Amino acid sequence: MAKIKDRITLGIISSLIATVPATIMDLFANKTGLSDYYYNHASTLFIKRSKSNTLRGKIVSALVNNITNCTTGVATSYVLSATGRDKPILKGIGVYALSWLSLNGLLYKEVLDTKARRAHTPIFSFFIHTVAGSICGYCVSKMGDDSLFPDSKINSKTKLPLVGSNSCNKATADIPSLDVKTN
Repeated sequence: MAKIKDRITLGIISSLIATVPATIMDLFANKTGLSDYYYNHASTLFIKRSKSNTLRGKIVSALVNNITNCTTGVATSYVLSATGRDKPILKGIGVYALSWLSLNGLLYKEVLDTKARRAHTPIFSFFIHTVAGSICGYCVSKMGDDSLFPDSKINSKTKLPLVGSNSCNKATADIPSLDVKTN
């Protein structure tokens, strides 16, 4: 299998893979009463709440959910590119936990004015995000080309820079040293 050499494409594909089990878990949680969050609430960013359960509302919600997941997947790809492929599951969980915090803390509560009726709803939502994060982190580490990661076994001349080309070296070359002598 050919490895993916583009961080954005890698993040999008990895997050879409991770979204499948997360969506299944969310549907199960809603059907069994474990959760009272519905992704249809996300559509109320763009349409009236009364229209969120219509077919169009569900399509808008799916778009919002998948765009959020893809953005989080790209962030996971960049985190692993910057820090290496070691502990990809933990790093993926960390990025997705931050996403969960911003979704539950800001989007649902402040913007959409939607609060969980049950105390365990946010906990189950966090669990779903950790599952998705672990899958996404794993996929990024396995599907990404070696040139994307700062592993010690690979020649640094073949590495793809995170941003630009030698931009850090050029930017810091003209900055004078700030050596401070202590007695």
